[in-house]
Amino acid sequence: MNHSDPSQPGSTRLHHRPWWRRLDAVLIPHRGWEMLLMRAGLAALVWWETDWILKEAYQGPPPNPEGLAHLPGAGWFAQPEVGAVMMWLALAGLVLFVLGRTPALALLPALFGNLMIGSLKNSQGAINHSGQLLSMVLLTAWLVYLWAAWSDRRRRQTGGAAPAEGGWWHPGVAWERLAVHWIKVTIAASYVVCGLQKWIDSDFQWIWRTPWLAVQIIKSNRADYYSKLEQPVGWMATELPALILQHPNLARLVFGSGLLLETFAFLALLGRRWAAGYGLALIGLHLSISVAMALNFDLHMWLIAIFLVNLPGLPLLWNTSADHTPLAERSLWQGA
Repeated sequence: MNHSDPSQPGSTRLHHRPWWRRLDAVLIPHRGWEMLLMRAGLAALVWWETDWILKEAYQGPPPNPEGLAHLPGAGWFAQPEVGAVMMWLALAGLVLFVLGRTPALALLPALFGNLMIGSLKNSQGAINHSGQLLSMVLLTAWLVYLWAAWSDRRRRQTGGAAPAEGGWWHPGVAWERLAVHWIKVTIAASYVVCGLQKWIDSDFQWIWRTPWLAVQIIKSNRADYYSKLEQPVGWMATELPALILQHPNLARLVFGSGLLLETFAFLALLGRRWAAGYGLALIGLHLSISVAMALNFDLHMWLIAIFLVNLPGLPLLWNTSADHTPLAERSLWQGA
């Protein structure tokens, strides 16, 4: 192994670069069993969290088409019989995907079904964003595997040497790592975009206006009351808004840290330890939002737990230094 080559896992040059040059996304050399569990986790989320059989209220032509609901005859996919067919086709494909077989083809039924069902649900005039990150992650994975299949096909057409692993049927470890990496990029980018949008919409005064969150908390509690006809009780519902108004600077410090966490979410891409630590911080942020404002983003937390925190891979945080030496992303792209 050439330790002067920055693309090699044991490269000393990577360790001696200035800190500002190491602030770049790196690809973690995940083990095969780690990625198998990640695929299984993603497949389980898609299967359980997609409403394959839509309720009667969603059936018929969508009144306010969004996304794939703009396609002619999109309302046909809202029928229970069609939803059931999509569900079982998706299940068969997800099983193949978990096994790492023909993922570019296997993910198509689940991807189309998830996007179509989500589009039909969002076409009723009240858009819900809680499931969009799951759809984005699924789309990202499919695009990487599609590129893997296309690269293999192009290699064969040009008479190039067959790779040791990779292709349509089984992409191989290099492409699996690349798919996981881009899923992490998608998750981190969604938080960065969310944070930047808050800065822009508030004319970069979001932290200063943090005490206004008291109004949002009251509004959320009122909405919950009109949904359940139960008067909100407890410290979070009654005393927290007053506390925010009484101590605005403390509120800016506490809630402003959440905005900074979103804005700098790209730091989760710096390595295995950064991903785990930042993932736990993001989960903590979501749990606090759930308690304070009754806004639940369970899918976001599950995706973070699967791909950033990577619970089964936590023991590797204290493994040999080779596990924390980044594989240069450009090297893997070229090799794949």
